Amino acid sequence: MITKEQQEALLYNEAYIGFMEQIHDLRESSIQQMHDRPTDSIQQLAGRILQLDDILQLGRWTELKRPTQ
Repeated sequence: MITKEQQEALLYNEAYIGFMEQIHDLRESSIQQMHDRPTDSIQQLAGRILQLDDILQLGRWTELKRPTQ
């Protein structure tokens, strides 16, 4: 398991920030794909969005967001 100190160090790592931005972009793309989709497809997308939300939360995305976002 990752320690608090390791997690803090990641918040300043440019590669990590870029990775988390990609996760965020995937989440946003999945949300946009929900438009006019059949129910079973929406359920799959909703599951993907929830997984990506969990990753963003664990990765402390709200602390990483840059002022331009």
